[in-house]
Amino acid sequence: MDKIHFKNGQAPYINDTNLNLLQDNAERAIDDAKFELKQMIDQKSSLPSGGTTGQVLAKKSDTDNDVEWKNVDSSINIIDNLNSTSTTDALSANQGKILNDKATKLVAEATLDVASNKLTVSGLDIIRDGGVYDIVIVESSATSSPGGHVLRVNDLTSGYHSSFIIASGAAQGATNLFRKEYVTTGLCYTNGWNQTTRVWYATGTLIYYNANRIGFNGQSFDASGTDEDYVNLVNGGAVINQNVENITSLNITASDGQIAAGSWIKVYKR
Repeated sequence: MDKIHFKNGQAPYINDTNLNLLQDNAERAIDDAKFELKQMIDQKSSLPSGGTTGQVLAKKSDTDNDVEWKNVDSSINIIDNLNSTSTTDALSANQGKILNDKATKLVAEATLDVASNKLTVSGLDIIRDGGVYDIVIVESSATSSPGGHVLRVNDLTSGYHSSFIIASGAAQGATNLFRKEYVTTGLCYTNGWNQTTRVWYATGTLIYYNANRIGFNGQSFDASGTDEDYVNLVNGGAVINQNVENITSLNITASDGQIAAGSWIKVYKR
């Protein structure tokens, strides 16, 4: 930086030469400061210069700031099956969906908030879900439906061929032990569904063979472990020649009276 000289200890004259010199000195000072600041930033920066589009910064060693630009390895092998034992390959999204579907077997459920003559579970698609449903029905408390309940597909009221067995007990009469009867309005029938205070359960398997043949196998029992005043469902219930293209809902319908509040039905896929 050039000096502005004084004459005989006096302040210099203000003239063009001195003003230009002052301006030059200021500009050089600013440039020097910028250069020093850039050097400081470059030294402190964690990102090295260079690199190209798509590259990533990777550590060269355990030393701080020892990094380099590297190409990304895009050759990831994706496996679309569940047979591999590889620890480095990736599983396809398709296989992820298959695993999720297997883990999530509950298809739909429904619960009665208040007593009703019908309990319906909808949102079903038995063709999509593999053609087989496992069904669980729970009657939460006693009802006033001595005439019984039926299980129906898509709210169909005809085309059924099914049977039930009356169990022994006071309500049915001791002479009625294992007397088989038939019903044509549903897949299965319970005579005098849970007229006492016990909780009643039913489990069954619904099989969709084709549009004109649907089969149902089931059984029932109550919380006391006895069959008194109850009916066991038997194998052989079916829907025949009704051109049912899919099963999208199931319902329990009381032929008289109501189904108790809190009762529920759950449908699972295999």
